[in-house]
Amino acid sequence: MSTQEASLGMADSQSIFTVGTFISAFIGAAIGVFLDRLWRRMESVPLFRIQVGFFSELNVGEGISLTIENVGLDPIPAYGVWLFHPDRGSLGVFHANPTKLVFPQYPQQKNEFRCVTKPDSSADSSQEMIHRWLHRVRDKEVGSPHFVNFSLRLVLRNSDQVLFEDQGLGNYLAQKIYEDITGKGTEQPVEVVYYRSKAPFWVEVIRNYRIRRMIRRAEKEKTK
Repeated sequence: MSTQEASLGMADSQSIFTVGTFISAFIGAAIGVFLDRLWRRMESVPLFRIQVGFFSELNVGEGISLTIENVGLDPIPAYGVWLFHPDRGSLGVFHANPTKLVFPQYPQQKNEFRCVTKPDSSADSSQEMIHRWLHRVRDKEVGSPHFVNFSLRLVLRNSDQVLFEDQGLGNYLAQKIYEDITGKGTEQPVEVVYYRSKAPFWVEVIRNYRIRRMIRRAEKEKTK
């Protein structure tokens, strides 16, 4: 092989190497952009921690409370709390004091919503409304309701977008509310129950790592 042929072979090899490097870099960058967008999409999914409790307040009455905490990383816009049933529709029985609501709701912030089941005022007609809703299926009156297929929903205000939905929690709350307004339940207080929306396992691991890193950075800033 002549020197000229060897030089041409080396040049071809270098050209192939350069093109291959460029293609690899391009593919790597494209994958990086895709994964970054995928992560941002997963990270932006609202995550809630819901505590069910009992409240009693003078001039208001007694009932069931929901303390809703943002356990994600992004702020959550204004939402409403609804009980939903496929044959009954939706009913807004949980309400909050507007002066105490926090929207947008940032990570670790909490909002409390209440359902008054034993009002102090006889003028409160919420019990009658709940009773009618529970005893009607597809516009037909029924006897004692069966507590299946109820869901608790957190719905974005002025929208049909459901941010959180849980059927087990919906069935539990529908039964507790019914027992309270009809007096058919026990005198035991509502048990404290926690519900939490879940992200995929790998998202939870990365999210927890990032939260710990953010806390460490904040602690370092305080010591400066």
